Amino acid sequence: MRRGRIGWAAIALVVVGAASGCSQVAVLQPVAGDSVTAVNNATSDVLASAGIDVMTWPVCTFDDEGYTCTGQTVAGEPIVGKATATDPKELTVTVGDRTVYQGQVAAVLEQAGRVP
Repeated sequence: MRRGRIGWAAIALVVVGAASGCSQVAVLQPVAGDSVTAVNNATSDVLASAGIDVMTWPVCTFDDEGYTCTGQTVAGEPIVGKATATDPKELTVTVGDRTVYQGQVAAVLEQAGRVP
């Protein structure tokens, strides 16, 4: 009877280990360095560095003209990040009608310790 329990316990450990390995891979995918992730990270880094109180962190999308990230502050102001599609990517982050950053995505990521 005891051998059966040990066998099932071993199987359970293998299944849990395999499942956790899959979730670790899924977590690492966003930091793999694709462009939309780079723009999203840079936009978030700019907001954090500027001390902006964020209610909804920006989510970025891509179209033929470039990248657009939208979110909202705690005060209800719109957050907009726009970046060019061409390299080097130029990023402009605005909160309401105020520009909080204008420059290259790579510069923000390098300052934050990420490699673009």
